[in-house]
Amino acid sequence: MTWENWFKRRSQHLQDLWRWRIVDRRVPTGSQELGRWGEWRAGQFLRQKGFRLLLQNVRMPCGEIDWIAVDGEILVFVEVKTRDLELTDHPIFAIDWKKRKRLRKASRLYLRSLRLPHPPTFRFDAVEVLIYSSYSWECRWTPRLEII
Repeated sequence: MTWENWFKRRSQHLQDLWRWRIVDRRVPTGSQELGRWGEWRAGQFLRQKGFRLLLQNVRMPCGEIDWIAVDGEILVFVEVKTRDLELTDHPIFAIDWKKRKRLRKASRLYLRSLRLPHPPTFRFDAVEVLIYSSYSWECRWTPRLEII
């Protein structure tokens, strides 16, 4: 990623945060914006649960990790799914075996990139952002997502 692309993404992210936090409290309607909004809400939710958030949207050749966090002394790879319940089922059903396989490969590559002598204890969690209406939403946390 070039410096210009990074700067463009970062400035768009800051504009979104300003709009979501201050100006417009409604749930966004566009697909990409809804995903970014859901990841932002999931990050707030995880902070309230006591997680220390390290990285967001870690891109690997085989997939993306939405959040990397620390819970106590455990490294946590978090998958975030946002869905409008009027249109679809619960978001947890979207994490099928293909997505779990990509998440496992991406986390393995990330751990290798750290080049630690002993790999840390880690686990996979999921956060569902459920949208009920334009102003009503809820986060649900699924710890210890089965990846194998």
